[in-house]
Amino acid sequence: GWSWGLLNLGVLALVVAALSRYGRWRRRRLWWIHRQLRWAFIRSTVIPLALGGFLGVNLFILMTWILSSQVTTLQVRHWLDEALDEAPICLMEPDRRVVCGTCASNAGLQAYWLNPGRWLVPLESIHSAWTSCEPSPLQGSPLFAVVDVDKTRLRLGYVTREEVIRSEQETHFRYHALDLVLLEPPAVSVSGRPESPPQDTGVTVRVGSSESEHRFRTHHLLDRRPQGGFERFEFKLPVFFMSPRRMNTLETPGLAGLVVTYGYIDLLRAVFRPVSFAGAVGYALIVTFLALTGILGIVALGFIVQGFWVSRRVGRTVNKITEAVGAIARGKFPVEIDVSRRDQLGDLARFVESASRSLADLFHEKAERERLEKEIEIARLVQRRLFPYGPPAWPHLEVAYYLKPARSLSGDYYDFFHRDAVFGLVVADVVGKGLPASLLMANVHAVLHFAHYYLKRPEDVSIMFETVNRHLVEHTDPNQYVTMFYTAFHRDPDRFVYAGGGHPPAILVRPGGVKLLDSTGTILGALPDSRWRYGEEPFPPGAVLIMYTDGVLEAVNPVGEEYGLDRLLSRVKEFAPRADSAASLVEAIRAEIRAWTKSDDPQDDVLVLIVRRRE
Repeated sequence: GWSWGLLNLGVLALVVAALSRYGRWRRRRLWWIHRQLRWAFIRSTVIPLALGGFLGVNLFILMTWILSSQVTTLQVRHWLDEALDEAPICLMEPDRRVVCGTCASNAGLQAYWLNPGRWLVPLESIHSAWTSCEPSPLQGSPLFAVVDVDKTRLRLGYVTREEVIRSEQETHFRYHALDLVLLEPPAVSVSGRPESPPQDTGVTVRVGSSESEHRFRTHHLLDRRPQGGFERFEFKLPVFFMSPRRMNTLETPGLAGLVVTYGYIDLLRAVFRPVSFAGAVGYALIVTFLALTGILGIVALGFIVQGFWVSRRVGRTVNKITEAVGAIARGKFPVEIDVSRRDQLGDLARFVESASRSLADLFHEKAERERLEKEIEIARLVQRRLFPYGPPAWPHLEVAYYLKPARSLSGDYYDFFHRDAVFGLVVADVVGKGLPASLLMANVHAVLHFAHYYLKRPEDVSIMFETVNRHLVEHTDPNQYVTMFYTAFHRDPDRFVYAGGGHPPAILVRPGGVKLLDSTGTILGALPDSRWRYGEEPFPPGAVLIMYTDGVLEAVNPVGEEYGLDRLLSRVKEFAPRADSAASLVEAIRAEIRAWTKSDDPQDDVLVLIVRRRE
């Protein structure tokens, strides 16, 4: 029994370890959900059936063991009762002599009389008492003796080999071996003095101290074990009897019993034999086993149906989600998933739908952005054609410039004009940045080229500003305006006229010092009746005129401080005397702005245009 229990515990431990290892292995993979759903039908069938079979087999073995134990106990008691029924009754005479039929004065039986109860006794221990009685010849082949004692009588009987074989034929329980086991304290005579233990051929196991040793003695009564085959597999069933027994001053229970050894194959044959009592009980066990298996089968069928329904329902949802994800991977979105579930799979499906719509919006925005970038690139190419290809080659004048847009398109504007010995330069700053500013800048470019065509006299500069202003007021919004600074040389490079509309002051550097040329009017495009006057300044050899936009003055360093006009003036005073050309002065100012901002990407358009009179 204990070996079968250990075997079951080992099997359960292996199953638990395997399931734990499988769970860890499954959690390490992202696709275990789909694999689990694929095998849900199989698992829902195999697990209940395996569990039912395992429980059924163990229940069958347990019930068989209980049946065998009870049948064995009944058989042993039947042997003892049969032996005692046929035994003579012994009486105690007044002179304390035991009389058993014609047997008298039996000291060996007097020792048992002092200890009431039922005893299983080896033949050699009771042989002297039996042989002293006449005429009581032994019948058959006795295996062991049984003594039954109460307060008034004593009975002595024998269990024979023939009785065991006859009960074996009746119950179909075949015994491989029969052993008598005794717990024997030191033998005591009637007078209370220890006697030497009787000799036997059994195995002795000593229990206790040397002064009061208790020994388990095993007496082999019957041994019919087969020599080979499956019939060698056997198990033992003990049947013990206990009675009070006094030995010297030590009180201990007397323990005696029979150990019956069965073969597994013989036991199964007896259980499945319908003509025996064991067979009847075996059929009851089979019915119980079949009923339990049927109940577990119904449970397993329920698991099968539920697993099929769940796997089918979940599988459909997973297939829909898989198809939707595949469509998204192929670029077909947004997608719609027809799912009405309110569990995690439903949430996952709705999340996939939401993600597909977000991806569609992102791709739409990306397409729009790419289209806009293409349009901006085309506009940049068009704007580049509006700017001059390089500085003009005018006599006595040297021109250089630097333009750095904050974005792809520039809102700052510069241009050169040459017609009828009139040389003109303009710097303008359109409000805003990017594409709207570039469009307004193109409009200003067209109007300026048209108005400059009619510039004949210095005072015509004011008329040109008024013409541009009226055009902007009529064709642009009120919040769109332009600042501009214009300079013209009329046939003589020694003098120039200028006009400014809300623009940062130009810086004129001459040998005598530095002068700021402020604007002569307001911004263009704001008020329709605005007027501009013009100014006139000498421009001797070596003089330098610096025009720029507010991107230079508003350049910000990493701590948020603007560059400012004062710092620009100080740097111009420092750089202008040492510059040998307009281009070198432009490069010095560009490097100064770069060192100030610590960046190549300005926050606003930066434009610097320099005119220098050759010496």
